Amino acid sequence: MIATIKRIELFFNTVRTVDPMFTFLVWCILFVLCWPIAIAALVIYPIVWLILLPFRIVGIAVGGALRLVWSIVMLPFFVVRRLGQV
Repeated sequence: MIATIKRIELFFNTVRTVDPMFTFLVWCILFVLCWPIAIAALVIYPIVWLILLPFRIVGIAVGGALRLVWSIVMLPFFVVRRLGQV
C-alpha cells in the first residue's frame, strides 16, 4: 500500500526538464545551419512562454486541489492503518 502511494507521488512530482547545455548546443547547430530561424526562436520563445504561463498556473492550482481531494479520500485509510499498528 505504501509503495503504491509512493509511486503515485513520484508520478505527480516528476518534472520533465531538458538539460540547458543540450538546448544551447541544439540552438548553436540551428544558428550555424539557418540563422534566421535561430534568431526567430530567440524572439518567439519568451512570447510563447508568456502565453503559456496562465495554463501553468492553472495546472499548479488544479494539481493542488486534486492532491487535497486525494488526501481527504485517503485519510480514513491512514487512520485505520495507524490504529492497526498500535
